[in-house]
Amino acid sequence: MPRPRTCSDEDILAAVGLLLGQKGAAGLTLAAVGRQVRLSPATLLQRFGSKKKLLQAFADTAAEHARTPLRAAREAHPSVLWAIQQGLRAMRLHNGDTAPVAQGIAALRQAPNDPDLADAVARYTRGVRDELDELLRAGVETGELLPCDTRGLAEAAYALWTGALLNAPLLSPDQDPIQSAERALNALLLPYRRPVFTHTQR
Repeated sequence: MPRPRTCSDEDILAAVGLLLGQKGAAGLTLAAVGRQVRLSPATLLQRFGSKKKLLQAFADTAAEHARTPLRAAREAHPSVLWAIQQGLRAMRLHNGDTAPVAQGIAALRQAPNDPDLADAVARYTRGVRDELDELLRAGVETGELLPCDTRGLAEAAYALWTGALLNAPLLSPDQDPIQSAERALNALLLPYRRPVFTHTQR
């Protein structure tokens, strides 16, 4: 009979995010994670396979974590465009707190070029993009949006949103970065909205 696990995968991945936030990507080692959760590096290797796969698992969890505000916004309002704007706003505000997941993704993004780290960030980005794609496809299906390449539009929307947040303090230092990003997002998405749209019951 296998021995019961003394530490869950969720606890391990939370420790990864915490260490990334505290020490940066360069300070993340299996030994450091092991000390945090009281497991040996060998046990972590057995559980995840490698440091790369551990980072990938962390990024996948972070992507799911980021999707939650978008899904919640969709449940709260029939308009997909409203849900996208409010979901991204909520995601940004949540990522501004001290949550280990948010800190970890921020640390990965700031790390020097490293194929393993870049892959982890890409997995996170794809997760958010896929959720935006699902929302946009829902908008086309309900008639709120004109038929379009939802995958391409989702990629453009997320790239524009993240870029606007980064550049807003430089371009408009006296304005709220989120408001600047929302204006840019509206400029991209509103042309895809049907001129006349009546929300239907879901």
